[in-house]
Amino acid sequence: MDLPDEPLIPSRKTVFLAGSLHDISLLAYDRDANRFAFFRHFITHGVSAGNQVIYAFFSTNLVAHFRQEIADRKIILYELRNGLDGLAALVSEHARTGPGEPGRVHIVADFSRQCDLMRVNSLIRDWKDQTATPGSVSGIVAFDIDLVDDGFLQEMSAVIPGIIVLTGTTNLAAFPAISGGHGIAGIVPQDIVESVVKHSLEQLILMGLKQPVTGFDILKDISDRFHVEVPIARVYSYLYDLENKGLLTTQIRGRAKIYVPTGPGRLFIYKRLRDIRAAHEYVLGYQH
Repeated sequence: MDLPDEPLIPSRKTVFLAGSLHDISLLAYDRDANRFAFFRHFITHGVSAGNQVIYAFFSTNLVAHFRQEIADRKIILYELRNGLDGLAALVSEHARTGPGEPGRVHIVADFSRQCDLMRVNSLIRDWKDQTATPGSVSGIVAFDIDLVDDGFLQEMSAVIPGIIVLTGTTNLAAFPAISGGHGIAGIVPQDIVESVVKHSLEQLILMGLKQPVTGFDILKDISDRFHVEVPIARVYSYLYDLENKGLLTTQIRGRAKIYVPTGPGRLFIYKRLRDIRAAHEYVLGYQH
């Protein structure tokens, strides 16, 4: 069912959800949130990545925008009023490995009306089990926050650590406990995460250099782990500076430039990370 169109206002925060291209994320939104802008972002990137996109919904305004991709079967629509068993079968069919390249399904499922949450829970667990297999599932599962309770979100957080809360005024992200425990450790405003990542860029680059990597590897790791875009020039400028000082050497593999720490470079990375951590502990007044 098509809804009247509404402005799809690009959000500078949408990049925070990029990690769902590699796994499954949970989105809880309120009635004032422009969820369709987020769905459009995910669907576009799923198609661009060459994945089979399945868009499941009770109602949407995005059909007209993706008319060509739908006609080309790059996007398969599924109306949730037809039941969850049909959705499960559709995802399973397209995630199944075949004689050629294994399939990868990128799903955007919008549960904007009352539904069987126990069945949805079971579906999500099945999809999560498939994320490590060749025919795997990634994407975003979204709920109207008024239709789910805290117990459901807590239970889902044990399965899907990345939970995003989208309202008409702000975007928040929930993170798993650093200790590796299950469940939500806390909800942090997205702009704070972005600020911390950008101010900790040197540490993140150095941590990435504990093994041979490309500059792209470092950028992708930051994006996948923290869902923040960092300036490409800053990363490559720092790598170039380390190379000039003899702390890194480079190897060319195909079109990729691999950065490998030298002996002095490994010592520098160890000491630099140790000193940065000590400075943080001193400034913030605590110890890990």
